[in-house]
Amino acid sequence: MPRKNKYATAKDITRFVKKKLKLDENIVRQVIDLYIEEIKSEIINGRQVRLSEFGTFELTKWNTGLIYDINTKQKVEKQIKTVLFHPSEKLKEKVLRN
Repeated sequence: MPRKNKYATAKDITRFVKKKLKLDENIVRQVIDLYIEEIKSEIINGRQVRLSEFGTFELTKWNTGLIYDINTKQKVEKQIKTVLFHPSEKLKEKVLRN
């Protein structure tokens, strides 16, 4: 997927799949969008998402701490959440070879 940018977009992936499988672009886009939405939904619900030969996404919660809220100008106690990605061994190997 040659691009001028340093990143690939869903549009780039749609074009690639459309060309590779010779399918309608709208159908491919819908499938990709549904796939991404399902991954997001599972992560939000606290479930791990494992994609074989790619990696694992999981929601991680950090310890509760005091955070300064710029909107209210007060310190509030909040739990920080983030999404972690652990690449699979096969992906790591491919990245290191290139």
